[in-house]
Amino acid sequence: MLEETNPVIDPTSDLSEQPALNEQDWAYLQAFHERMEKEHMEQCTRCNKKWYNLALNQDHVCYVCVKADKDLDTDTPFQFSANNEMDPGPVPTQLTGEYALTQVEEMLIARVHCFMEVRQVRGSQFRYRGHVVNFLNNTGKVYDRLPLLPSDLDIIIIRPAGYKRDPKMRKQFRKDFRVRKHVVRRWLEHLKQHHEGYRTIDVAWDNLDALPDDAFVDNELIIHEIADE
Repeated sequence: MLEETNPVIDPTSDLSEQPALNEQDWAYLQAFHERMEKEHMEQCTRCNKKWYNLALNQDHVCYVCVKADKDLDTDTPFQFSANNEMDPGPVPTQLTGEYALTQVEEMLIARVHCFMEVRQVRGSQFRYRGHVVNFLNNTGKVYDRLPLLPSDLDIIIIRPAGYKRDPKMRKQFRKDFRVRKHVVRRWLEHLKQHHEGYRTIDVAWDNLDALPDDAFVDNELIIHEIADE
Protein backbone atom coordinates (compact mmCIF):
# COMPACT_ATOMS: atom_id res chain seq x y z
CA MET A 1 0.00 0.00 0.00
CA LEU A 2 1.42 3.36 -1.04
CA GLU A 3 1.27 6.08 1.57
CA GLU A 4 -0.49 9.17 0.25
CA THR A 5 0.95 12.56 1.16
CA ASN A 6 0.42 15.98 -0.32
CA PRO A 7 3.57 17.23 -2.06
CA VAL A 8 5.06 20.48 -0.81
CA ILE A 9 5.59 23.01 -3.60
CA ASP A 10 7.86 25.99 -3.21
CA PRO A 11 6.06 28.90 -4.95
CA THR A 12 9.40 30.63 -5.57
CA SER A 13 10.96 27.68 -7.40
CA ASP A 14 11.18 27.33 -11.18
CA LEU A 15 8.79 24.49 -12.08
CA SER A 16 9.72 24.45 -15.76
CA GLU A 17 12.79 22.30 -15.07
CA GLN A 18 11.01 19.84 -12.77
CA PRO A 19 9.44 16.56 -13.96
CA ALA A 20 5.66 16.44 -14.41
CA LEU A 21 5.43 13.53 -11.94
CA ASN A 22 7.11 13.44 -8.58
CA GLU A 23 8.39 10.17 -7.12
CA GLN A 24 5.14 9.42 -5.35
CA ASP A 25 3.02 10.03 -8.47
CA TRP A 26 5.39 7.87 -10.50
CA ALA A 27 4.98 5.05 -7.97
CA TYR A 28 1.19 5.33 -8.29
CA LEU A 29 1.44 5.15 -12.07
CA GLN A 30 3.71 2.11 -11.98
CA ALA A 31 1.40 0.33 -9.52
CA PHE A 32 -1.57 1.06 -11.77
CA HIS A 33 0.11 -0.41 -14.85
CA GLU A 34 1.23 -3.49 -12.92
CA ARG A 35 -2.33 -4.09 -11.76
CA MET A 36 -3.75 -3.59 -15.26
CA GLU A 37 -1.26 -6.07 -16.75
CA LYS A 38 -2.73 -8.75 -14.50
CA GLU A 39 -6.21 -8.19 -15.93
CA HIS A 40 -7.00 -10.35 -18.96
CA MET A 41 -10.21 -10.81 -20.90
CA GLU A 42 -11.49 -14.37 -20.63
CA GLN A 43 -13.69 -16.38 -22.99
CA CYS A 44 -16.13 -19.17 -22.25
CA THR A 45 -15.69 -22.11 -24.63
CA ARG A 46 -19.40 -22.94 -24.42
CA CYS A 47 -21.28 -19.65 -24.89
CA ASN A 48 -18.29 -17.71 -26.29
CA LYS A 49 -18.90 -14.83 -23.91
CA LYS A 50 -15.85 -12.57 -23.60
CA TRP A 51 -15.35 -10.53 -20.44
CA TYR A 52 -13.38 -10.26 -17.24
CA ASN A 53 -13.56 -12.54 -14.19
CA LEU A 54 -15.93 -15.11 -15.70
CA ALA A 55 -15.00 -17.68 -13.04
CA LEU A 56 -13.98 -20.25 -15.65
CA ASN A 57 -13.62 -23.85 -14.56
CA GLN A 58 -10.86 -26.21 -15.70
CA ASP A 59 -12.65 -26.68 -19.03
CA HIS A 60 -12.84 -22.90 -19.52
CA VAL A 61 -16.63 -22.86 -19.09
CA CYS A 62 -18.10 -19.85 -17.27
CA TYR A 63 -20.13 -20.19 -14.09
CA VAL A 64 -23.33 -19.04 -15.87
CA CYS A 65 -23.15 -21.95 -18.31
CA VAL A 66 -22.25 -24.41 -15.58
CA LYS A 67 -25.29 -23.35 -13.57
CA ALA A 68 -27.62 -23.38 -16.61
CA ASP A 69 -26.52 -26.82 -17.83
CA LYS A 70 -26.15 -28.74 -14.57
CA ASP A 71 -29.49 -30.58 -14.90
CA LEU A 72 -29.51 -31.18 -18.66
CA ASP A 73 -29.91 -34.63 -20.15
CA THR A 74 -26.90 -36.04 -21.96
CA ASP A 75 -28.58 -35.74 -25.37
CA THR A 76 -29.71 -32.12 -24.82
CA PRO A 77 -27.53 -29.33 -26.25
CA PHE A 78 -26.03 -26.86 -23.82
CA GLN A 79 -28.40 -23.96 -23.23
CA PHE A 80 -26.26 -21.06 -24.48
CA SER A 81 -24.29 -23.00 -27.10
CA ALA A 82 -24.26 -22.72 -30.87
CA ASN A 83 -25.83 -26.20 -31.06
CA ASN A 84 -28.88 -24.73 -29.34
CA GLU A 85 -28.82 -21.75 -31.74
CA MET A 86 -28.06 -19.40 -28.87
CA ASP A 87 -24.70 -18.13 -30.09
CA PRO A 88 -25.19 -15.48 -32.79
CA GLY A 89 -21.46 -15.25 -33.40
CA PRO A 90 -19.50 -12.04 -33.87
CA VAL A 91 -21.14 -9.03 -35.49
CA PRO A 92 -19.96 -8.83 -39.12
CA THR A 93 -17.62 -5.94 -39.79
CA GLN A 94 -20.00 -4.53 -42.41
CA LEU A 95 -22.57 -3.98 -39.64
CA THR A 96 -20.28 -2.20 -37.18
CA GLY A 97 -18.97 1.34 -36.95
CA GLU A 98 -21.28 3.77 -38.72
CA TYR A 99 -23.73 0.90 -39.33
CA ALA A 100 -24.29 0.19 -35.63
CA LEU A 101 -28.00 0.44 -34.88
CA THR A 102 -29.56 3.06 -32.65
CA GLN A 103 -32.21 1.97 -30.17
CA VAL A 104 -35.10 3.01 -32.41
CA GLU A 105 -33.53 1.38 -35.47
CA GLU A 106 -33.34 -1.88 -33.53
CA MET A 107 -37.02 -1.61 -32.69
CA LEU A 108 -37.97 -0.91 -36.30
CA ILE A 109 -36.57 -4.27 -37.43
CA ALA A 110 -37.42 -6.35 -34.34
CA ARG A 111 -39.94 -9.11 -35.05
CA VAL A 112 -41.29 -9.41 -31.50
CA HIS A 113 -42.51 -6.49 -29.40
CA CYS A 114 -43.50 -7.39 -25.83
CA PHE A 115 -43.33 -4.03 -24.06
CA MET A 116 -44.66 -0.52 -24.20
CA GLU A 117 -41.91 1.95 -23.38
CA VAL A 118 -42.63 5.15 -21.48
CA ARG A 119 -39.71 7.55 -21.45
CA GLN A 120 -39.66 10.65 -19.29
CA VAL A 121 -37.02 13.30 -19.78
CA ARG A 122 -36.60 16.10 -17.27
CA GLY A 123 -34.20 18.98 -17.51
CA SER A 124 -32.92 22.04 -15.76
CA GLN A 125 -30.16 24.53 -16.39
CA PHE A 126 -27.35 22.42 -14.96
CA ARG A 127 -28.43 18.81 -15.16
CA TYR A 128 -30.53 16.36 -17.12
CA ARG A 129 -32.11 13.19 -15.91
CA GLY A 130 -34.68 10.78 -17.26
CA HIS A 131 -36.52 7.58 -16.63
CA VAL A 132 -37.45 4.70 -18.92
CA VAL A 133 -40.17 2.28 -17.84
CA ASN A 134 -41.20 -0.79 -19.84
CA PHE A 135 -44.71 -2.17 -19.36
CA LEU A 136 -45.34 -5.76 -20.41
CA ASN A 137 -48.14 -6.06 -22.96
CA ASN A 138 -50.87 -8.61 -22.34
CA THR A 139 -50.27 -9.94 -25.85
CA GLY A 140 -46.91 -9.72 -27.55
CA LYS A 141 -46.80 -8.57 -31.16
CA VAL A 142 -45.02 -10.64 -33.80
CA TYR A 143 -44.38 -8.94 -37.13
CA ASP A 144 -43.83 -10.70 -40.45
CA ARG A 145 -43.48 -7.47 -42.43
CA LEU A 146 -40.55 -5.20 -41.65
CA PRO A 147 -39.37 -2.53 -41.12
CA LEU A 148 -42.00 -0.81 -39.05
CA LEU A 149 -42.57 2.91 -39.16
CA PRO A 150 -41.68 5.04 -36.13
CA SER A 151 -45.38 5.76 -35.64
CA ASP A 152 -45.97 1.99 -35.22
CA LEU A 153 -43.73 1.76 -32.15
CA ASP A 154 -45.20 1.53 -28.66
CA ILE A 155 -43.16 4.41 -27.26
CA ILE A 156 -44.59 7.28 -25.24
CA ILE A 157 -42.32 10.26 -24.62
CA ILE A 158 -42.94 12.65 -21.74
CA ARG A 159 -40.83 15.75 -22.19
CA PRO A 160 -40.69 19.37 -20.98
CA ALA A 161 -42.70 21.74 -23.13
CA GLY A 162 -39.73 24.07 -23.57
CA TYR A 163 -37.07 21.50 -24.39
CA LYS A 164 -36.55 22.96 -27.87
CA ARG A 165 -35.21 26.18 -26.36
CA ASP A 166 -32.18 24.36 -24.93
CA PRO A 167 -29.88 22.99 -27.67
CA LYS A 168 -27.90 20.84 -25.22
CA MET A 169 -31.00 19.24 -23.80
CA ARG A 170 -32.46 18.69 -27.27
CA LYS A 171 -29.28 16.94 -28.41
CA GLN A 172 -29.12 14.76 -25.30
CA PHE A 173 -32.79 13.93 -25.53
CA ARG A 174 -32.93 12.98 -29.22
CA LYS A 175 -29.80 10.87 -29.60
CA ASP A 176 -31.67 7.55 -29.26
CA PHE A 177 -34.19 8.48 -31.96
CA ARG A 178 -31.91 8.75 -34.97
CA VAL A 179 -33.01 6.70 -37.99
CA ARG A 180 -30.96 6.10 -41.15
CA LYS A 181 -32.61 4.35 -44.07
CA HIS A 182 -29.43 2.78 -45.48
CA VAL A 183 -28.50 1.30 -42.08
CA VAL A 184 -31.93 -0.27 -41.57
CA ARG A 185 -31.83 -1.70 -45.09
CA ARG A 186 -28.39 -3.26 -44.67
CA TRP A 187 -29.37 -4.93 -41.39
CA LEU A 188 -32.63 -6.25 -42.82
CA GLU A 189 -30.86 -7.72 -45.83
CA HIS A 190 -28.28 -9.39 -43.58
CA LEU A 191 -30.87 -10.81 -41.18
CA LYS A 192 -33.08 -12.12 -43.97
CA GLN A 193 -30.12 -13.93 -45.50
CA HIS A 194 -28.47 -15.27 -42.34
CA HIS A 195 -31.04 -15.38 -39.51
CA GLU A 196 -33.44 -18.31 -39.35
CA GLY A 197 -36.17 -16.18 -37.77
CA TYR A 198 -36.04 -13.57 -40.55
CA ARG A 199 -35.85 -15.70 -43.69
CA THR A 200 -39.62 -15.78 -44.21
CA ILE A 201 -40.39 -12.13 -43.47
CA ASP A 202 -41.64 -9.74 -46.12
CA VAL A 203 -39.61 -6.59 -46.61
CA ALA A 204 -41.96 -3.61 -46.46
CA TRP A 205 -40.35 -1.59 -49.22
CA ASP A 206 -42.94 1.17 -48.87
CA ASN A 207 -42.08 1.58 -45.19
CA LEU A 208 -38.36 1.44 -45.95
CA ASP A 209 -38.71 4.16 -48.58
CA ALA A 210 -40.67 6.29 -46.09
CA LEU A 211 -37.83 6.25 -43.55
CA PRO A 212 -35.56 9.31 -43.51
CA ASP A 213 -32.09 9.18 -45.01
CA ASP A 214 -30.69 10.43 -41.69
CA ALA A 215 -32.93 12.24 -39.22
CA PHE A 216 -34.44 12.19 -35.74
CA VAL A 217 -37.95 10.74 -35.57
CA ASP A 218 -38.99 11.60 -32.01
CA ASN A 219 -41.81 13.82 -33.29
CA GLU A 220 -43.36 10.79 -35.03
CA LEU A 221 -43.80 8.99 -31.70
CA ILE A 222 -46.50 9.55 -29.09
CA ILE A 223 -45.55 12.81 -27.34
CA HIS A 224 -46.86 14.22 -24.08
CA GLU A 225 -45.41 17.57 -23.05
CA ILE A 226 -45.48 18.84 -19.48
CA ALA A 227 -44.78 22.24 -17.97
CA ASP A 228 -41.13 23.15 -17.48
CA GLU A 229 -39.69 22.47 -14.05
